[in-house]
Amino acid sequence: MDVVTSGHVHSAFYQRRGTVNINRVIRDLYEEKTRLDHVIASLEEVQRIAVAKQDQTPRKKRGRKSMDGQARQEVSERMKKYWAARRAGRA
Repeated sequence: MDVVTSGHVHSAFYQRRGTVNINRVIRDLYEEKTRLDHVIASLEEVQRIAVAKQDQTPRKKRGRKSMDGQARQEVSERMKKYWAARRAGRA
């Protein structure tokens, strides 16, 4: 029986006569699991901090720009002229 971890066969787990030391394999797997748990916790903390920083940064406003009263009045007058010309063109 081969013991495969991370794609590698570990010959260190074999005792004399080619038998597997199961207790050693289990102990080593628990140690690897503990290391992986620490790495996962570290990555989750990095992700949590990145999300928190992203939430703090002000977002740019998207969409239409707002107009002041004068610009709105100019557009209104321009559109009145436009529609008056369209109506005159039909008649």
